[in-house]
Amino acid sequence: MNRLYGDGIHDDSAAIQEMLDTRRSVIELPVPEKHYLISKTLKIYSNQTLKLGETTTIRLMAGSSCFMLKNAEEDAHDIAVVGGIWDYNNKNQAPNPIRSGEYRKYSASHRDGDPNTVVKYVDTYRGSVMRFYKITRLSIHDLTIKDPVTYCVEMAYIKYFTVENVRFDQNLGNPTAENMDGIHVDGGCQYGSIRNVQGTCYDDVVALNADDGCDGPIEDILIDGVFGNDSLRGVRLLSTKSQIARISISNVFGTFYQNCIGLTYFYPRSGVRGKMSHISIKNIYGKNAPRIPEYGKGDNSNFPFAFVWVDGDLDIDSLTVDNLFRKEEISNVESLKVCKGAYIKTLSLSNILHQNATERSITLFTNEGVIDKLYMYNVDPDGDELLKNHGTIGSVKEILL
Repeated sequence: MNRLYGDGIHDDSAAIQEMLDTRRSVIELPVPEKHYLISKTLKIYSNQTLKLGETTTIRLMAGSSCFMLKNAEEDAHDIAVVGGIWDYNNKNQAPNPIRSGEYRKYSASHRDGDPNTVVKYVDTYRGSVMRFYKITRLSIHDLTIKDPVTYCVEMAYIKYFTVENVRFDQNLGNPTAENMDGIHVDGGCQYGSIRNVQGTCYDDVVALNADDGCDGPIEDILIDGVFGNDSLRGVRLLSTKSQIARISISNVFGTFYQNCIGLTYFYPRSGVRGKMSHISIKNIYGKNAPRIPEYGKGDNSNFPFAFVWVDGDLDIDSLTVDNLFRKEEISNVESLKVCKGAYIKTLSLSNILHQNATERSITLFTNEGVIDKLYMYNVDPDGDELLKNHGTIGSVKEILL
């Protein structure tokens, strides 16, 4: 039997994995003398819960450059991770492989311009803290994820999942503050709840990316309670061909230096359009964050993305934005923009107020795409321009100011 040290000096990987390999339903690590160290990926099994004290630290040893935790087998079920401060120790791991292009050498990508390419997870270094793939019923809650190289939690083809009460504690990355998502949901995920996620992420706090690390539709997801102080973006949806449907996003708070909510295409245009359906955005309170040099995104004179952004080459059946309040002090980008090449069948905007504390005018809504039906209720630009239309709007109904 391997000894469990918890002294912050010795490697505890073998001892913890030995506990997991017993297949006992609950593996609870005792409070350590200092903290746990691991040098290898821990693998958790079906019908298993791994529990740590809420303030117990488990740290990845220098030079390990691997996931800290993943499921042991595909087509797993009933896995839970509870508690702990999961410290990836990013300054002492290999640098961001997405930025360097190293990861892309080993995985197909839509960047190759072929819309028929199917992207799947591969077991190469990604800089992610946790990765879960092909699981029915996954629960992650009451834990902190510290200093990732890239994503904090990455998941694909997960059905029935709950992510709740997760905190992010990030430094400025290795080597830079980018690709550092909080909860990164890739393709094939369905019936999920993401609640009360908090902290600064130098990418998206929550990302639903149907065509990124792993292709497939993302459907029936609740996102409720995103707190993202000085993060790149609060919530991102990405589709280049796979559908994102029936998504509820509510109660997003914070400051963001890219945009608060982004409905995006992102990859080079291949002629295949992204697909989104029945997207609800509600109770949004925020503004732009200052752009500091460490972000590598330009300065405060360069905010290219609106606060709520709808990219081109997207077909959206229904998009609702309700109860949005933005008090802007830095940027004069629009509160909402629909880009050229986007198509929205029905767009409903209600109870929207932006307050302009800059010295420049801010257009509340710019449209460059095609909108069949636009509904607006109680949309208040606070003295600025309400609508700048450079695209096509089939009909505007029931405007109340």
